[in-house]
Amino acid sequence: MSAPLLLVAPNFPSPGTARDGQAIYTLEAARALQRLCGARILVAAMRLGDQAPHEEAEGMEIRRAEPATPVGGVFELYAPERFPVLLEPLSRLAAQMARTAA
Repeated sequence: MSAPLLLVAPNFPSPGTARDGQAIYTLEAARALQRLCGARILVAAMRLGDQAPHEEAEGMEIRRAEPATPVGGVFELYAPERFPVLLEPLSRLAAQMARTAA
């Protein structure tokens, strides 16, 4: 098996729970990378609602960063006035995961 791939996505659902277009797209992209590369997928995402902070499913390890401020829903992630603040914990998590995987 090749080295793990790190996927950074603001919104990444638990497999089997994707409901919006972007979440479905991101989940399917991760599955395709896994199939094509034969690699374990490490996912860094934001934690929304009652999502687990860490889970493993379908050969993916999903870690979710706690938002700096509460997020009411997925579309709040992309509000221009909130995006930079919300992106900071995700960036820190992704950097930590990249260092650990190397």
